[in-house]
Amino acid sequence: MTFAAAGNKEIQGDLQLDIAPLVALIATKVGNTAGVELATPKDVVVALEQPEVARLLPAASTLGGWGIWLVVLAVGLLAGGIYAAQRRSLALILAGAGLAVVALIWLFASGIVASVLKNMTSRPEAAKQFGVELGALAQSSWQGGITASFAFAAVVVLAGVGALIVKRRHTT
Repeated sequence: MTFAAAGNKEIQGDLQLDIAPLVALIATKVGNTAGVELATPKDVVVALEQPEVARLLPAASTLGGWGIWLVVLAVGLLAGGIYAAQRRSLALILAGAGLAVVALIWLFASGIVASVLKNMTSRPEAAKQFGVELGALAQSSWQGGITASFAFAAVVVLAGVGALIVKRRHTT
């Protein structure tokens, strides 16, 4: 897969997919079944030529690199907020609820990304299938993070409820 301008001045690049290995694999399978040798070209490049894809890939690459730093910042802010809070148990409960909302938004956004990639092109059919597969791959790769976020949110809320229960037992 390459990402090149291909002479088009209006966009930053065209997405080009070389499907020669897939064509060779199919030709070998068909050739073995039919008992004939099929010649395959060295390069079979499918140019998707979609300005939306060309603008999406550099932005996605940049934002993808920020992920770990945003997580570190969020955890630091959460820890600082809980430390500074007067009612730490309530802060934990609200932080867990907020994290659950973020995980829910992430879940909905993964579905939207898959839908956008699926509907990004109407021609050629190979480009549409590539968008469908890329969207499904992105959605499945984010599922672990989404599940972990929901689990962490539940743990934080339970810690807040536990702290609230322990605090009430000490005061009575």
